[in-house]
Amino acid sequence: MNRLRIVPCLFLATLTAALAQTPAPGVQAGPAGQAQQKPPQPPGKVSGRVLRADTGAGLLKSTVILSMEGRPGEMLTTRVDSNGAFEFPEVAPGRYRISAERNGYVRQTYGQRGGGPGLVLDLLPRQALDRIEFRLERAGVITGAVVDEDNEPIEGLEVRAQRLRFMPGGRQRATALKTARTDDLGNYRLTGLAPGFYYVQAGGRGEGTFLSPYSTGFTYAAQYFASSPVVEGAQRVQVTTGAETRRIDFFLRAASTYQITGIIIDPLPAAGPRSYSAGTQTSMGMSSFSVGDDGKFTMRGVLPGDYMLFAATASPGGDRRTGYRRATLTEADLQVAIEIGKTAEVRGEAKLVGDGALPGRLFITLQGETDVTPFAGGQVAEGRFEIKNIAEGTYTVLVNDPTNSTYMREIRCAGEDFTTQRITLAADQKLEDCRLTLGNDVAQVAASVTRGLEPAESVIVVLIPKDEDKRQNPRFTTLAQTDKTGVAQLRGVVPGDYFAYAFNPSDDAVYYDPEFPARNRDLGTSVTVQPNGQQALALQVITPR
Repeated sequence: MNRLRIVPCLFLATLTAALAQTPAPGVQAGPAGQAQQKPPQPPGKVSGRVLRADTGAGLLKSTVILSMEGRPGEMLTTRVDSNGAFEFPEVAPGRYRISAERNGYVRQTYGQRGGGPGLVLDLLPRQALDRIEFRLERAGVITGAVVDEDNEPIEGLEVRAQRLRFMPGGRQRATALKTARTDDLGNYRLTGLAPGFYYVQAGGRGEGTFLSPYSTGFTYAAQYFASSPVVEGAQRVQVTTGAETRRIDFFLRAASTYQITGIIIDPLPAAGPRSYSAGTQTSMGMSSFSVGDDGKFTMRGVLPGDYMLFAATASPGGDRRTGYRRATLTEADLQVAIEIGKTAEVRGEAKLVGDGALPGRLFITLQGETDVTPFAGGQVAEGRFEIKNIAEGTYTVLVNDPTNSTYMREIRCAGEDFTTQRITLAADQKLEDCRLTLGNDVAQVAASVTRGLEPAESVIVVLIPKDEDKRQNPRFTTLAQTDKTGVAQLRGVVPGDYFAYAFNPSDDAVYYDPEFPARNRDLGTSVTVQPNGQQALALQVITPR
């Protein structure tokens, strides 16, 4: 029986690779997993123009990207001609997103306004979608300088333009949309920014850094403009179309750093030389550091805080083995040991209630309760799943079906229901008898939205579960954006009771806030979505609280 094993720190890369290896539309899995080619459907065509938003003239040197919905890595690109026109002459039928970009302008997905998701194109055989139009706005810029306590410029420091957003599932997080580094005069430029408000942060480590064993004993702790260590006390910076927001300056003080030294313990005997990779990992990103042949390591230049350290190596059979160690660094150096193989595992079976078969691409993800806890996951294969190398911690169980044709009805492990409650795993814990039950009786809701008496274009429509426990699972919140006729098509909606809202897109994705329905209960429309239903819904644009 084939099972896909995925190491937590490599889950995103593995997930992308698995998606890319799944048979494309028009390819059918045959015996022993071999692909059998269906008769190809006649291609369609996609064409349109990319224009300047301010003048309406064709925007030369623009690039247009056509990507298949739910299939990362499968895309077509082209550049516009002298009139701003583009064409994809032969495109396989399917569902696509299309976007346009150019240096100095804000990238745009078709149908997108503000923080909305944009529209999905349904391309039929021999169909010509020939009126795709983009109007790109000139990007804004934030500039400033970073100096130290002696008013000396700081060179090579990372500066980030962030937005505070609610993430699917309800967490609020400051997300970096653009980064830059200071030059020898301490100056920086954050370019390519869409109009709106940002939080600007300088200093700290950032994401994806390498912690050298030769780092100096000080750095500059992260600070938000103006002079706040946390985003809650920061001042927002406004960016307008095509304009430069100047003098967003920072005065930083050097902060002492410390070192974490340790050793990697591997209980399995080595047949020969064995190499290790190691670093610090969270759901936000990871940093790496080097390990000696003797398994010893030193991380210098580490700021106080909470860390999840990991170490990994390949076993003689080729399986990747991992170990984790939580570490809290105060104002002192720290010594730790990381034991390889002391991780949790979750195994079980998946079944579908109703007619049909399980989707070909179905993934189980364990999302950590905190940003320090890395997530883990694996793919369902032949009705079974196996997740290994899981760090000790508390997780939410999520199911990812790129087609949105199924949803998790229930998951039980050791007889306990974890459908809406979190699961806590200890190091070395093994759950062997998980039972995942899926439903495929999803519905489609067509929402017609008006502003007064007129159709409302580019408005967000969102269905939020009335059941508060379900709001922590992103699969139960469904959203879409209205087209030119004011209609939003919400596909793959899980049956149940919802509040429906329609409002202008927001940069903070406030609809994912678990408290949003409580603040706006009187502005919502109650909707009961029936299994396998096709429902129509009429909404008015609201101004949410």
